[in-house]
Amino acid sequence: MASERPPAKPLRSNPPKDTKSVLYEAAVQAVQDRAQAAKTRSDQAPPKGRRGLLIPGLALIGLLGGVLLLVRPTWLTGPTTIPQETPAVAAASLRVVLVRERDLVLRYQRRTGSLPATLEAAGGSAGFDYVRQGNEFSVTGRAGDSIITIRSADSVVAFLGDSFDRLRHRRTP
Repeated sequence: MASERPPAKPLRSNPPKDTKSVLYEAAVQAVQDRAQAAKTRSDQAPPKGRRGLLIPGLALIGLLGGVLLLVRPTWLTGPTTIPQETPAVAAASLRVVLVRERDLVLRYQRRTGSLPATLEAAGGSAGFDYVRQGNEFSVTGRAGDSIITIRSADSVVAFLGDSFDRLRHRRTP
């Protein structure tokens, strides 16, 4: 027992790797992974034949659109002229507008205490005849062959009559 030595350590079967070799192995693995991913993507890509039809298909659609712009078929653009209103519908429309013009003058009279000098001064439209007669007035308009006049004292319900029914049931294009 004279010389006691500490027990010998067993030798390691895998010596420790240095950092350079670890990095090298990681880089090699990354390159292999990328190559595998690229191969997988190329296997999943659509066949080249479908891409070849895209440009001719878009050209055909563009050509068809150009032809439609030049030809302008009625089923696409609608009628080129608006159909004329019947005289009854034109008169009914005029009656509604005349009531509006009359109301503008009455509002002006309530606000200022006097009748306006012109229909335009009350906010009305040009193209109507406005006549003052003391504290009363009349507004006259024309629709085709019809001349229609509303007076300040007229009843709106009696003046309009069936105008709204005529407008509601007019022929639409």
